[in-house]
Parts: sequence; structure tokens; C-alpha cells
Amino acid sequence: MRFIFSRFLPLFMMAIFSQAAFAGFTDKITSQSGADLPAPSANYVAKTIYQGSEKKVLASVLDAMAKSNVDVLTIDRESGRVGSDYVAGPTYSAVFGLLGSNSTRYKFNIIVSRDGAKSVVSVTAKIESSGDEASSWRDVSADNKDGVIQLRDWMYEQIEKQAR
Repeated sequence: MRFIFSRFLPLFMMAIFSQAAFAGFTDKITSQSGADLPAPSANYVAKTIYQGSEKKVLASVLDAMAKSNVDVLTIDRESGRVGSDYVAGPTYSAVFGLLGSNSTRYKFNIIVSRDGAKSVVSVTAKIESSGDEASSWRDVSADNKDGVIQLRDWMYEQIEKQAR
């Protein structure tokens, strides 16, 4: 009995550690590898209303995306809608990859609309995750609200830089 216990205890502990390591590992994105999601400058307050025409503000959105290496996947100039392609996010490994890894990606949907004499920009971000535990990509935005807000505000900042 002692032999069985001593042989299988390390495997049992590894299995327990593995499950604990993955609990929330694929859903909650935290910086473990030094590679973070893009973030706005400290104390940045998002600007969503611009004096320019919808056409001019939409051009600023497209310029911001290009300069930020965010590829445009769809654009509908009539409705002012722009959708980005996915951008690779941080990849995390548990115990140097021995217990698996988790990859993230994100994308943006942006709408430029008219409100009287002003143009309004609305940015939404989505974060997805995939890893050894589940091979398909799944939306983890609800579990990463701070990351979604961080991405959204970062994109607002990039747009504001181009709209000046």
C-alpha cells in the first residue's frame, strides 16, 4: 500500500494542480508572460464626440486602425460601421507549458454616427480565448470586463490621435 501511495501521490498531486491551474485559466486573462493587451495612457478619458463630419471621423477611425496594426475586416460607409479582424493577444503557459497554454485574441466593432452637428464614435471590444482545455475559440469578454474596457479606451485614444 505504501508503494502504491508513494508512486501515485505525485501523479495525483499533479492532476489536482493541473485542474486548479486551469480553473479560470482559460477565462480570466491576467498578465503572466509580460505580454499585455494594449492599454490607453494613464488617466486617459475616452472622447466619443467629434466636431468633424461622419466621413472625416470615419477616416480617422480607419487611420487609427492602420497605424495600430489592426486590420479592417468589414466596412460599411453608409452606416458608419467598421469591424476589425482578430488581433493576436497574449499567450499564457502553465508551468512552462507542461500543463498547457492559453491563447487570446481580440477585435473591435466601431460605429460612427451623426448627432446633430457632431459625430459620435462607439467602440466595442471582444476578447476570445482558446487553449489546450478547449480547442475552439470562445468569448471571454464577460469574464474580462476590465480588459474589454482597457481595449476599448485604447482604441478611443488611437482614434482621438488621428482626429486632431
